[in-house]
Amino acid sequence: MDPAVLFTRARQAVFRWIDRRSAPWRRGAVVWRPFREFTGEAVLTDLQGFLRIEDYWGAAATLRRHYADALPERFLPGAFDVALPARLDARLPEERPRLLAEAAALCEGRFDLLGYQGLSFGDPVDWHLDPVARRRVPLVHWSRIDPYDTAMCGDSRLIWQLNRHQWLIRLGQAYRLTGDARYAERFEETIRDWIRVNPVGMGINWVSSEEVAHRLLAWCWALALFWPAAILTADLLTLMVDEMRLHAAHIERYLSYDPAPNWPLTVQGLALFYVGCLFSELRKAERWRRKGAAILTRQIVNEVSPDGRCRTLSTAHHRRFIEAALHFLLLAERNGERVPSVVRERVGALLNALLPLRRPDGLMMQIGEGDGEALLPLVPRGRDDWRGLFAVAGALFGNSHYAWAAGGFCGEVLWLLGEAGEQTFDRVTPRAPDEPLSREALRGGYVQMRSGWERRAHQLVFDIGPSVGRPSAGRDLLSIQCAAYGEPVVLDPDLSGAAGHREWQEFLEKTSAHSTLLVDGVAPGAAWGDGGTRREAAPRAVLRQWSRNERFELADAQHDGYRVLPQPVLHRRRVLFVKRAYWVLIDDVQGSGRHRFDLIFQLAGQHARLDEGLWAKVWSAGGPGLAIKAFARETLRAEIRDGVGQAPSRTLVYSGLTDAPLRLVTLLFPLEDAESPFPTVTPFHDEQGELSGLTIDDPPATILYSDHSVTVEAA
Repeated sequence: MDPAVLFTRARQAVFRWIDRRSAPWRRGAVVWRPFREFTGEAVLTDLQGFLRIEDYWGAAATLRRHYADALPERFLPGAFDVALPARLDARLPEERPRLLAEAAALCEGRFDLLGYQGLSFGDPVDWHLDPVARRRVPLVHWSRIDPYDTAMCGDSRLIWQLNRHQWLIRLGQAYRLTGDARYAERFEETIRDWIRVNPVGMGINWVSSEEVAHRLLAWCWALALFWPAAILTADLLTLMVDEMRLHAAHIERYLSYDPAPNWPLTVQGLALFYVGCLFSELRKAERWRRKGAAILTRQIVNEVSPDGRCRTLSTAHHRRFIEAALHFLLLAERNGERVPSVVRERVGALLNALLPLRRPDGLMMQIGEGDGEALLPLVPRGRDDWRGLFAVAGALFGNSHYAWAAGGFCGEVLWLLGEAGEQTFDRVTPRAPDEPLSREALRGGYVQMRSGWERRAHQLVFDIGPSVGRPSAGRDLLSIQCAAYGEPVVLDPDLSGAAGHREWQEFLEKTSAHSTLLVDGVAPGAAWGDGGTRREAAPRAVLRQWSRNERFELADAQHDGYRVLPQPVLHRRRVLFVKRAYWVLIDDVQGSGRHRFDLIFQLAGQHARLDEGLWAKVWSAGGPGLAIKAFARETLRAEIRDGVGQAPSRTLVYSGLTDAPLRLVTLLFPLEDAESPFPTVTPFHDEQGELSGLTIDDPPATILYSDHSVTVEAA
């Protein structure tokens, strides 16, 4: 481990010991004196007069008048745009009902968190309760709490999601749109009650600095959105500013320095930067601002390569990372903070590299592990909906490709940038990317093949990224996702929608959560994580070949995740895109011994059926679909399995038991609708009885393959 990391952890251990020893004394003996923390001359001169005569109400009122002028100049302009409701109704009339419906449920104490719908945490809200497991975490010093001890905490993620207070932003938006005082009253009740029952350093809501940072960001936004409300009195403002100061001090003391890809440190740096910019009169504000900017700059430069590849090959991570970077750039520009040009260059490179992963329907292919959460959910969106992010990037960079990826104007532009952002976005002419239609993306992380950029295009994404982090992250090695005639048909299951449900979690831990080949009932990451071989290198995938010509495109990759099995094997997968019309998968399992194999396809279509010839057809209601057929020298079994619990998934599985080496060849043939006939396919074998080719009737082609080559000839 890096000596600097060791030193930081040792110092934080000392801080924890000091905090734990002093916590009881602080709770009972310290007088609340927030005004001593302000040093800026502009506000301090006025405060001193009131403080000399102990007129704290007058001091608080002075503070509020000061921030009434300062905050609109420092904060992102959309939050203070008085004309925003009219602009939103004119451009996006469907947004108001959605936002108000969510806000109404929140006022009634119903929360949608981690896939659970309408959760109640009591009235008043119990900030330390897991309402599903019925576990209430004791109010002890945070260092004495193990958040992963289910007997003590239940599901700590559920408690943390509530206490991030991102839902306060929704209440603030509802107030901005309607002026209804009930939203402001709920906000005030929440803030006062939370501060009262969550003393600094006490309880589960201070365990994670990442969670403290999320809450701090949400409070900054809620404060801006509720600024016109009468309920935001001088004393409530003073209380909030001082509590945010304490949040920032806790974050700074317990920053999550780690040599691994580090999202927590990124969000912590952003929270410090926010507080340092918005409340520059605080004693430590300048230090927080500089430290936050340094952390964010370092994270962006270290995490993103010049060609736009993140160290963590997970689109969920990319989404949050881009969102944090955009907030950093926008807030820095607003506050006159100089940001190194390399930051904008790396963020632009990352956005460019992700453009090919946009599906024809406008949503995003989801690859790798991740919870799908947004940094600040200003508009309700699913984990695969990145349109708002691309719209903000289009306005910030003036980039026509990002505007195209957004698919039109999005509400995030108004909430973040206001009228100026709307005008900038409107001046950008959307244009599809100029790069080749099929390419290797993110420097070897994914290969994508598509017939075009239009709405009814075919697209396939082949995941060959190396596993990063824990070994089980390699479960998706050599998996595919694809769309036919613009509609998704093979996709990874939603890793976030029902993440809180135990049944769904158990399903995701199984080996069939991705569209790849399983050997002996396990996926490569699962085999590695559970086999007691952690001393060896984690499973890796490598792209052996990527080529294209006028007849086909070929991606050839392999991984070594099965070398820990009692009889080790190597999985090689070749993906062939023939005349931009259909795909052929060639899966080879190289090695020896008798093995069970399962060829998995996670189906996104609403309908699927399997005929006696083992042809599978999957399609959306009244729309396009995909014909799938696997061929092998062995006898295959096929079945369609439904998902479990709240998982709306369906899985096609071809399976068998045979000796290695073995070869499976699978045709993925796009269909315009459910009534389209299956293509006529003739497989043929070499002298040893191994599959060596297919002839397909429309468009006519003969595909020949061996261990050494793949060719496509006119039939």
